[in-house]
Amino acid sequence: RETAQRQQSLADDTEAVGALADQNDVDATADKAGPLGHRQERLATTARAISEALRAQASAPPRENAPPGAPAQRPDPERLEQAAELVAQAGATMNDATARLTDEPPVLNEARSAQDAALVALAGAIELLQPDSQDGEQQQQEQEQQGGDRGEQPPEPEEGDGETDLAQLLQGVRDREAQRREERARDGVQRGYEPVEKDW
Repeated sequence: RETAQRQQSLADDTEAVGALADQNDVDATADKAGPLGHRQERLATTARAISEALRAQASAPPRENAPPGAPAQRPDPERLEQAAELVAQAGATMNDATARLTDEPPVLNEARSAQDAALVALAGAIELLQPDSQDGEQQQQEQEQQGGDRGEQPPEPEEGDGETDLAQLLQGVRDREAQRREERARDGVQRGYEPVEKDW
């Protein structure tokens, strides 16, 4: 989740540098894109390490004789493996973003697309690693039984906050991608380009 938040912050910074490119400030764009490329490269390394750790956890034998009161058993190995694959995909698209950011001149729109793809893959991995909703429902039912007829809703479990963060992350990615498409289409019209469909 922390890696996804850092990737989101980096994507926002890349968007800001893209505004300079739109103003044809090539030197300033290149100066600012270089450090972004280094940040992106470090995030790609982090994603690779997370992916390897998830794969190791997926292949580890289950713990026997767990002490009473220990947390619920680890996530399903198959889900861990799927999450590892998604994080690996995120790392690969981060590498693509790094290459675009360090190009001469930087290709910021392609870097942003790769960053969004990385965010979507990370969000998918986070979703796979969330505890099952059935566990949450069972906890809520137990709390309601203990609470009696007070008529108050028990507080949401912490996992709910993670799901909200995940939904906000994905929605933010979709919104920005739609906004970028609109801006590109608008720029094309202002420069006198006809949409491709009308050229045929």
